[in-house]
Amino acid sequence: MGRLNYENIILKARLDHAAKLNNELLDKVQELEGKLIESKEGKGSNKQRRR
Repeated sequence: MGRLNYENIILKARLDHAAKLNNELLDKVQELEGKLIESKEGKGSNKQRRR
């Protein structure tokens, strides 16, 4: 029984870590979406492309 409990603890730690990384990525996506929206609003109807 001790082995299963140990494996469950390890799996829980891995899951918690993955959930934390997922939340960090979601925050970054929201930040980048906000910057993209600001960038598009700032340019208005100016559709020149940089090369």
